[in-house]
Amino acid sequence: MKKITFCEQNLHQGSYVVFNILKEKNYPDFELRIARCLAECGECFSKYIVDYHGRLLVENTPERLLNRIILLIETDSK
Repeated sequence: MKKITFCEQNLHQGSYVVFNILKEKNYPDFELRIARCLAECGECFSKYIVDYHGRLLVENTPERLLNRIILLIETDSK
């Protein structure tokens, strides 16, 4: 099972929208997690981030982050 890990602080800055949408979509091969910190403070402070199965994804908006995650999920599910 692949893991998608959100930074708790980044959720408060707006990536919670992405988390909630992914949770609603319920991708069975992916586990959503929340970490206290992803140790990417510079990116976390000013952008939207997620650890996608060991790969840090960084985008300027929650919408772009969501689209990128969904694209990767669809690619990895093939």
